Amino acid sequence: VVFWFHDESTFYANNRRKKHWVHINKGAVPLPKGEGASLMVADFISADYGWLHSHDGKESARILFRPGKTQDGYFTNENIIAHAEKAMDILSKDYPNEDHVLVFDSATTHVKRPDDTLAACKMPKNPLQNWGVLRPY
Repeated sequence: VVFWFHDESTFYANNRRKKHWVHINKGAVPLPKGEGASLMVADFISADYGWLHSHDGKESARILFRPGKTQDGYFTNENIIAHAEKAMDILSKDYPNEDHVLVFDSATTHVKRPDDTLAACKMPKNPLQNWGVLRPY
């Protein structure tokens, strides 16, 4: 059995050390505010094979995602499902003689339930007379 661990990391354009050594004659240099543009990298890795890719190296499970409302949007459960399907396609073509397990951490995008599922966090704290009663529209 081969275990494939899913992980994602986000890198920011303005991510740098705030303190550094400078020459005494050098003046202050203004720095951009905020984190800047970001890039998220998601991939699957295994102790047996390393990063998930096809045997010929032409296909990879790696996803580059630019989060933000003016970029690619936000990484949602649908993105996780698409990423898992991409990984399963590579595994079924290039690693068909082994059993595989895809392992995800407990990020909120990985534990999505159907929208009509009952959840304790959506229930009222105190009993209500008509809560949970189905009524015709």
